[in-house]
Amino acid sequence: MLPFTGVLIVIALVATVIGFLVSIAMDPKAAVAVLVTIGVIGVLYFIGYSSADSAVTARELNEFGVNEVLSQKIGGVLNLTYYLFGIALVAVVFDIISRFVKSLG
Repeated sequence: MLPFTGVLIVIALVATVIGFLVSIAMDPKAAVAVLVTIGVIGVLYFIGYSSADSAVTARELNEFGVNEVLSQKIGGVLNLTYYLFGIALVAVVFDIISRFVKSLG
């Protein structure tokens, strides 16, 4: 079952990349927003990676094979997740306040 799932993930990834390339070819101006978004996510990951701790306990090293470099990468992804959650939360609050203000006027 697991190899089949891996094949489906690869197919979905390839289809996504092909779809993105087709959309860039059809409307290059729309691709700028996507590329800026990917750049911002890259910057947020770099900030998260830079602020992540690389400490590894003996249990993590022996049981999971996690070294300091991998630990820092995992911490960077976790920090990126926290940043994106915070951005989403601010966007939701902003949208609620915006709708409330529009309903008053």
